[in-house]
Amino acid sequence: MKPNRILLVDDDISLLFGYRVEMEMEHLLIDTATTLAEADDLLNKEKYKAVVTDLNLAGKESFEGLIIVDLAIKKQPDSTVIVVTGISDDGIKESSLKAGAHFFLEKPVKACDLIQLFENHHSDKEAGGIRP
Repeated sequence: MKPNRILLVDDDISLLFGYRVEMEMEHLLIDTATTLAEADDLLNKEKYKAVVTDLNLAGKESFEGLIIVDLAIKKQPDSTVIVVTGISDDGIKESSLKAGAHFFLEKPVKACDLIQLFENHHSDKEAGGIRP
């Protein structure tokens, strides 16, 4: 397993690019997906320390991110799973956490904040966090 591989899932390509650039500067290995199918394929091929997914991928209120949470929990049980969304709604937050997400964040979210969450969550589970 590559201990610092992260999967980012969002239909906003520019957001993915920005996250990738910042996270790779921190020596993290980044895979990106813009669709549920791409995310599922990557979850089958790689092992991730963290999976970050937008809630809505295929348009307004698609909630495909909840399917990705479910897939990540089943296929990557040791991963930190984070839902990021532009929707401020307690019911959606509750649904995301019930689906298995470890964290629910409202956009905008900085890459450095995500990295801190990964490190804190993994340092609680194992010594050393996810950085090399």
